[in-house]
Amino acid sequence: MKTLRAAALAASFLCAIPTAASAANPAPETLNQCGFLEEAPIFGMGTPAGTAATPILQPIEQGIVARGDKSDRLRNVPVPATNIDGWTSDYAMMRLSHLAGKPIWALTEDGQPGDIISLQVPPSSLAQAFDMIAEQKGKRWRYDGEKVYLLGGREWSMPLPASRDVALAVRDALEKHNVDVTYEGHRIRFQADNDGVARISAIVGQVYAQDRLNPYDVKFYRVYPTKGQIDWATLIERTDAIETVSFEGKGATVVLDPTAGAVVDAFLAREGRVDVLGSATMVAGKSGSGSSHAAGCGNNVMGARGIELAGGAFERGRVGLSYSILGSANQQAGKLAVVPGSVVVIADAEPEQGAYMVAVVRPRILELQGPAQMAAR
Repeated sequence: MKTLRAAALAASFLCAIPTAASAANPAPETLNQCGFLEEAPIFGMGTPAGTAATPILQPIEQGIVARGDKSDRLRNVPVPATNIDGWTSDYAMMRLSHLAGKPIWALTEDGQPGDIISLQVPPSSLAQAFDMIAEQKGKRWRYDGEKVYLLGGREWSMPLPASRDVALAVRDALEKHNVDVTYEGHRIRFQADNDGVARISAIVGQVYAQDRLNPYDVKFYRVYPTKGQIDWATLIERTDAIETVSFEGKGATVVLDPTAGAVVDAFLAREGRVDVLGSATMVAGKSGSGSSHAAGCGNNVMGARGIELAGGAFERGRVGLSYSILGSANQQAGKLAVVPGSVVVIADAEPEQGAYMVAVVRPRILELQGPAQMAAR
């Protein structure tokens, strides 16, 4: 059984087809895959944002900067070799400052005792010793001339593209590289050292360096057919613009023209009870690679089921489309070449607990324009 690799999103799902305003603008607190814009152009254009990360100063740090950061003054204060054995990090900084003949009061960011650390500090400067202590737990420090503050890891902010499709591609790329970020409006927020910032900038830059992306608008359904199975032949009879039909014991794959969406909805309703699980936009961070999504969205998600879609070259008016149904006992997968904007129906071969998972996919093409801003170091 092929397992689902995409986690279900926690955002609340309000309706199967959102309004244009809600789909075009991600919510301030997150970049939400749920919902899509019905009027999204089949052949669209997207402009990358920059890859330069901006440091986010915490309130304590803002105060230090306002008063004047004196951290560099400790680069010329020598400290002898010291064995730190099970000390709290803030106590270790105070103890070393005493040994250096420059007593300094040390405070943690939250006012609580620092982490327990053990290390051997060689003869060095007080600033170098503080660097070693802070790096033990991925922290930083700053000195305002009177006190030294042990701060959390550096947080950064990076812009997201105005195009939701491009922003979703960035999200996909970061998730595939296991980068932990949060999305706030049209910006990414993350914690990293300088090497981590360079890595994240490079990942985002690779998305922007492409000429084309393959967005997919997908509606998910769970269908309980009255007769125990869905009569796909009836759908074929009622539509004139079928390009490809594939059953082969691996489920149903039906390709219809762009106007067939309402026909599909009406057909499924006649076949039995239909649970609308929601809609989503899927965009892989790399052209030709796959993106996965749980079946449904928000509160209506089927966590154990889903679909993986991958694009291909746009040639002779058609774009390659590879698909795989995830979480099914059957190996249900296939490859097509479809006209962008087509209605592609992909369904289970066998019901699960009396229901078929059905995905209705609209492939689109997004051309990227304009060079990405290079990362600033």
